[in-house]
Amino acid sequence: MHGYHVPTEIRLRCYSILAILSIVSALLVHEIISRKNIIVPWWIDAPSVMGFLGLFSGIYDQWWWKKWPFGRYEFLMIPNISGHWQLSQKTSHQGFGSSITANCLVRQTSSNISISIEYPESHSNSRSAAFLRREQLSSYELEYRYISYPKPSAPPKMEMHQGVAWLKISDDCTQMEGEYFTGRGRQNYGSLHFDHHI
Repeated sequence: MHGYHVPTEIRLRCYSILAILSIVSALLVHEIISRKNIIVPWWIDAPSVMGFLGLFSGIYDQWWWKKWPFGRYEFLMIPNISGHWQLSQKTSHQGFGSSITANCLVRQTSSNISISIEYPESHSNSRSAAFLRREQLSSYELEYRYISYPKPSAPPKMEMHQGVAWLKISDDCTQMEGEYFTGRGRQNYGSLHFDHHI
């Protein structure tokens, strides 16, 4: 998996909430320790705001970012596209004739992502990605760069190559649609349509 970009203000808002939650938690622990006359060993820094921030940041990265309130409100939300997708692709290599179908798996946390596509004769993996805001408040686009590797059974003319894809994400994150182009070695372009499989 690799890091990805989301609008800076989204991350600032989310981590501001985590920081406030950490301060409140440290204060509560301090009050409990003081009232119960608990003696904390010298090697434990308690209550520690930074300790709570580290704990909450780890939980947020793996789980909270998809849950309420982070996964519900527009001003905090990072699109959740993790899971299995069915890809339908048309390419200039085939004159935009019949569609090519493939399986796609997206692994995602709040900070890292990987987009892997399995074709009959090749497979591709993302190398970088960014979620970009569109004009509307609730809509996102995904832009990602990938590298494609031919399988041993692929025709000799198929070469390893890089490419870029731009996808519009539906508001409910169940469809992605857009286009791609490939670099040296293939120099193709075409359309992509992804349907999410739950």
